[in-house]
Amino acid sequence: MAARFQVGACIANACKDLGYSGDVGYQTFLYSNVTDLRRVFIFLIEKLPRESDRAAEPEPDDPLSRLKADIGRSVRASLNSRLTLKDIVSSPFISLPLETGIIVPRDKLHLPRQEWTDYCINSLKFLPDQVPPEYLLPSTIALNARGCVARSIRKGGSKASTPEDLPLPATPPTPAPRTTKRQTTWLGQQEKILFERDIVVPQSLNKEKLVIPEINASEEGVDKEEKQRQELEALKSHIEELQTAIRNDTSELAQVRKDYESVEAELKGRVKEYEALCKALELLPNYEDNLKKVEGLITLSDKRFESLNAQWDSYKKPLTAKYEELKSKARTNDNDENSETVSALRSKLDVATKQILAKQQQMQQLQKEFDQLPKNIIRSSYTRRIMEIIGNIKKQKDEIDKILRDTKQLQRNTNGLFGTLDRLFTVVDETIFRNAKKDEHSKKAYKHLATLHTDCADIVRMVMETGAIEREIRDLQEQVENESSKKVGDNLERISADMRLLKEENVTLTRQLKL
Repeated sequence: MAARFQVGACIANACKDLGYSGDVGYQTFLYSNVTDLRRVFIFLIEKLPRESDRAAEPEPDDPLSRLKADIGRSVRASLNSRLTLKDIVSSPFISLPLETGIIVPRDKLHLPRQEWTDYCINSLKFLPDQVPPEYLLPSTIALNARGCVARSIRKGGSKASTPEDLPLPATPPTPAPRTTKRQTTWLGQQEKILFERDIVVPQSLNKEKLVIPEINASEEGVDKEEKQRQELEALKSHIEELQTAIRNDTSELAQVRKDYESVEAELKGRVKEYEALCKALELLPNYEDNLKKVEGLITLSDKRFESLNAQWDSYKKPLTAKYEELKSKARTNDNDENSETVSALRSKLDVATKQILAKQQQMQQLQKEFDQLPKNIIRSSYTRRIMEIIGNIKKQKDEIDKILRDTKQLQRNTNGLFGTLDRLFTVVDETIFRNAKKDEHSKKAYKHLATLHTDCADIVRMVMETGAIEREIRDLQEQVENESSKKVGDNLERISADMRLLKEENVTLTRQLKL
């Protein structure tokens, strides 16, 4: 019982910690009331965690939307991640040339425009693939700075704004300092200092360099390109032949390895047979002496076997006796356990039999009561009664709506009368006040008017206070009815019974402590 009180008090404290404003205590759960429990459960259900407002959205099919979603997830992950010492350590600001493929008007190209377009579509890599990740941000900043400088120079109309002085788009990015007239700018000085330090660029960039010679519009350039294309085709065919030969050689090598393994296994078996035959041949010249030696070894083995048997018998007898003793004890324990189990089952069977008899008697009593009930009840009577109840509810609802409408109309009329009365009093007050300056009777009338207005205001206030008091009386009566419906007497009886149980438990615990 004490545990029940403790659990009820813990639950009540937890509800108060969550912010429950109603009256809650251990009695709310031990001596429960439907209304109070419903309020507590509604409060707890409202406190349950709801689904996240930002539910998991399905993966979009649009590549742009998917890219935006990936960027958002990456940014959220980076913001939630903790900053480590490795992230704080700064890296050198090293910028490498980037090629965007964008042609600015008046730029001078190394290639014809169509070939440059084909190169940008088919061969030009994206910016993140042109440089290592640690050089991407500095290179992008430098590229943006060069574009800003070029735009400012064009707007300024300086000599460097000619097509020859602007940065020339290159097919592969080559990390070499520029030699244009803009070398005197801050960006040019930075690149000069950077490349004078002999910075080591990763080999991956050097491998990706493509040397595209300047192609003139003459026939020699076209012949050279055709020759290079033919050489490239020849190299491709030669590479394919070599790859085919490599595949054939690989399959042959695998087959040879399998044959070698099988031959090696067979050879090991033959070697073992050969060693056995060699040992037998070595024993043949002196077979009589060797036979005697073998017989002696056999005799020694027999004697050793007999001695081991004798030792085993000496160990076996006490172990066998101990085993038999333990086996008999286990059998006795099993019998005792079985007898206890049987007695427990018999007691349970007796209890179950008594319960069955009680249930049968209860069933017979219920059957008698059921037989005494009238049998001529028709379903239509229940339906008619339900319809009557529904009709009464509708009538009550209509009456309530009518009362509400009448109340609202009465309120509007009352407000209108109050307004009319105020306006009338104002007009009468002004009229009598003007006449009171000249007539003595008007002065008395003005005083009586003021007294009448004050008395009427007091009467209205008292009527409103009376209505408020009547409403409070009705609310208190409803609360009294609710409290009376909570069966306080039954709860007090249950509390008294629980107190008696607690006292008995305390007495029992005290006796146990004394023992």
